[in-house]
This record gives sequence, structure tokens and C-alpha cells, in this order.
Amino acid sequence: MSIFVYGDESGVFDAAHHDAFVFGGLVFLNKEARDAEYRRFIAAERKLAPLYGATDRNFELKACRLKNKHKAGLFRSTNHCIRYAFVVDQRNVNENIFSSKKSKQRYLDYVYKVGLKRVSGRLIQAGKLKPSKTLFRVRPLHSIRRAHHSNRWPVRASRGHRAGVQVRDAQL
Repeated sequence: MSIFVYGDESGVFDAAHHDAFVFGGLVFLNKEARDAEYRRFIAAERKLAPLYGATDRNFELKACRLKNKHKAGLFRSTNHCIRYAFVVDQRNVNENIFSSKKSKQRYLDYVYKVGLKRVSGRLIQAGKLKPSKTLFRVRPLHSIRRAHHSNRWPVRASRGHRAGVQVRDAQL
């Protein structure tokens, strides 16, 4: 069994100017589901891209540029998927964490790991994952988290997150 976890982050991890930081993404419990969803999303992206002046195949749709009806349509297209969101209330984070880039990244990695563990627990409760197959025991576990500086999906080893983390999931 392979599990694929795709995620992205939104917001700025800076308590002085922002109150929330969010991780969101999708979990696929097999390669076939992942591939089918990938084809569906690429088809939707190719359909919408010309409406926003895209001429290049590497064009990426950004939510800040999309009309609300297009954003809603893309989001609804994932209704049948396992979705997750981890919300960090930055007002509850210890001030020392914001002192260096390294401690900030360590904290964000920790939040991500704790969030994925909670997703794993909910999948077990919903009967979609056996207790012996938690997200951190499955081999291979493909965790793909988008980097801050890139427009594509690089593979990046993910380690966890914590404190003040809420897991909000649509349909497990």
C-alpha cells in the first residue's frame, strides 16, 4: 500500500503582522486515485488557463487571480477526496520560535507532522486506514509539500508540527 500526501502552505509565519498560518492538501490511499485526480485537475487547469491569459503550458493558476466561481468549482472538484487543513493561530505560538529562521522552520515541520498524525487517526476512525497502516508506518509514504520559492511540486521530506494546531478536514 502506498499513501500519497500532497500539501501546500498559505500565509506568512510572522506573528507581528499575521494571526494565522495554514497548511492544506490532499491524501490519496493508492496510486490509481492519485493519478485519476491528477488527470482531472490538469484537464480543469487547461480549461481555465486561457481565460486568464495563459499561453505557456507551465502556467499555474493562482487563487488570488481566479474568479470566485472558478475557485469554488476547483474546490468542489475535490469533494470526493480526502482533504486536510492545519491552522496555526500564531498568537498562541511561543515568541522564541520567531527568533530565527531555523526555529520557525522546525516548528512548521513539527506542526505538519502532528497534523498528519491527526489525519491518520481520523482515517483510522473512519475505517479508511487500518491501525497498523498509519501514515508514518506505511512504506512507501510519499509526502510532497510545496516549497515557498517554487511554482511546482518538489518532493520534500516532511517532519511534523504542533501547539495551537487545529485539524479541519472535509469528508474523510
